[in-house]
Amino acid sequence: MKEQMHPINEQILQRLNYYRDLSDKTTLALLTEVYGKRIGPFQYDILISLKGIMHGYSEFILFHRQPYDFVQLSSTLIEKVDILVEHSKNTFLTEQLWNSKPHCMQEYSVTAFEVQEEINRWQETYKGHPIIEDTLSLIEAELQLSSPRPALINGMMTNLKQHDNLQWLALLIKQYIAQLS
Repeated sequence: MKEQMHPINEQILQRLNYYRDLSDKTTLALLTEVYGKRIGPFQYDILISLKGIMHGYSEFILFHRQPYDFVQLSSTLIEKVDILVEHSKNTFLTEQLWNSKPHCMQEYSVTAFEVQEEINRWQETYKGHPIIEDTLSLIEAELQLSSPRPALINGMMTNLKQHDNLQWLALLIKQYIAQLS
C-alpha cells in the first residue's frame, strides 16, 4: 500500500470507459433489436435499469455461491425488461444527457484547510513525539503562508511516511503540493 500511492493510470481509465461504452452500445443495440421503436424515448432509462438489475443479480450470485438455473435467470431478466418497456411513461435520461462528458473521474483538489484539519486530528496523538510534533507544526505554519514552499512541505512529508497511520495525511499533502506547481 505504501508503494502504490500513485493516482490511477489515465490509460487504464480510458480503457475501462471504452469497454463500458462498448457494453452500453451493444446492450442498446440488442434492446432496439428486440423492442424496436417502443423503447426510443426510454432507451437510456431502460439501459440504466437493466444495468442495475444485472448488477443486483450478479452480486447476489457472487456472494451466494451455489448452482443456479441460468435459463430461469434469463427468463426472469426478460420479464423485468418487458415490464419496463411496456409500462414506462416518464423518462429522465435524454440522449444529450447520456452523451455528456462524464465528470466522475475528475481530479479532486485538496485545500490547505483540509490538510490543516487532518493535521489537527494528529497533533494531540503525537504530542511528545518530537519529530512528528515538529513536522506537523512546520507543515501547519507553511500552509498559513500566502505562498507555501513545496520543497519544505515535501521534506516534512517524508517524516510522516514512516508512520502507517499518517499515510492518509501524507497523501493529502502530496496532492496539495502537486496543485501548487
